[in-house]
Amino acid sequence: MRTLYLDSYLGPVQDRSVFEASVSPHDYDVVVWEPHHTFRRYEDRANGNLEKGRPALSVDIGGKLRALTNEWRKRFREYMVDGGILVVLLPDDVRLMLERDLERIARNSWSNSNPSKYSALDILTAIPLGVKTSLEGTGRMIEITDPRFSGLAAAWDGHLTYHRSITAPVATLAPGLRIQGTQRVVGGRVKGEERGTVVLLPDVQREDSGINSGSNQASRGSDVLADEFNRWLAETFTEEPNELPDWTKTYQFASELKRDATRQKLEEQRSNASKNLEALASSQMQDDRLKQLIAATGKPLEEVVSEALCFLGFKVEEREGRRADIYATGSSGDRGLVEVKGASKSASERKAAQLEKWVLEAMDADERRKGILIVNGWRDRPLSSRCSPVFPNQMVGFSTARSHCLMTTTQLLGMVIRCGEDKSLLREAEESILSTVGRLEGWDDIGSIFAKVPDDEIRGT
Repeated sequence: MRTLYLDSYLGPVQDRSVFEASVSPHDYDVVVWEPHHTFRRYEDRANGNLEKGRPALSVDIGGKLRALTNEWRKRFREYMVDGGILVVLLPDDVRLMLERDLERIARNSWSNSNPSKYSALDILTAIPLGVKTSLEGTGRMIEITDPRFSGLAAAWDGHLTYHRSITAPVATLAPGLRIQGTQRVVGGRVKGEERGTVVLLPDVQREDSGINSGSNQASRGSDVLADEFNRWLAETFTEEPNELPDWTKTYQFASELKRDATRQKLEEQRSNASKNLEALASSQMQDDRLKQLIAATGKPLEEVVSEALCFLGFKVEEREGRRADIYATGSSGDRGLVEVKGASKSASERKAAQLEKWVLEAMDADERRKGILIVNGWRDRPLSSRCSPVFPNQMVGFSTARSHCLMTTTQLLGMVIRCGEDKSLLREAEESILSTVGRLEGWDDIGSIFAKVPDDEIRGT
């Protein structure tokens, strides 16, 4: 039985490889992978940098690791199709934070938002067949539910250590080990439609075992626990006599050829569908982001309003010690000073007075700016229930006398949607904001913003 030890010291040196290698699993009957060691190596490459308490990798290193994880998932999936056996020792938390290429993201986004600098990657996503696990903490009270696992449990008695339970796929999981006195599975076999099998095992306690990380790597292959593990592998997964020998694969029925062609076509369709689904999910995230204009308040609302203004052609300035929420300059050079407010009722006069204060301060600094107040009024209600004015009459009078523009986030959303459909409207939208004195009119027709609107929808004010 040929066994590849991927980031594992359980086998002899000549049969070991690492995650970064382009080794093919198809040359082996069994692949043993210890993600713990994969994680540790990349943890070292983080050089002590942390994000949310996890090792943080640079754009370059993190990008390569994500690509490697995807590549191994593909290799393992194909290995399963060919009848391979993948053995994974389930580790503790092996999530890392990967620095994102914010410049590339900005180029491919509708907005000028500030996405998170880091994204998380769980190395275990390389495991195929829809395997999902959940962290449990660390324990050793394990009981056997499948006799095939008895040999390992006996050989590693006192060393077998669980960190996680297996949560999916339930339908194709054959439990082998579980936390004593519970139904939480910590070891078992997963077999999908493919011929291959994924064997999930608890970890082996590395303290004083000879197979922990350290300098004496040459001796690990002869370690007693490693020997016992390999003996168990050979006894448990040796090819059964009634299985067809490999040479029979060269003789194929017409039905097999037809099935292989169909399978290849379906695999291509699945790959294309997966890419399309990812694109649709990204697009949906953008739409959900836009809906924050009619739902959010506070800093999240300020951020999406800023993104919307950028989309309409405004240049938004970053200022230290800023007074107003947003400093925006139109393509014409006209400058605006924007206050943003999410309110459970109508806008308050106090917000208009505050805006005027910022405008006057800017004027004192020889910086003439138009006051713009953008309010998500009655934000806790569905749009159909926002029947009361967002800007009370007395407030309109105060702001009109000071040349403020008063507009709702619904109107801003309408501008983004309509301008996205017709770029020729961008100039009109920008001029509407910069030239309006008092309450801005139009742009709030719900029927032109949303393709699907409740039958009883009433246009917001």
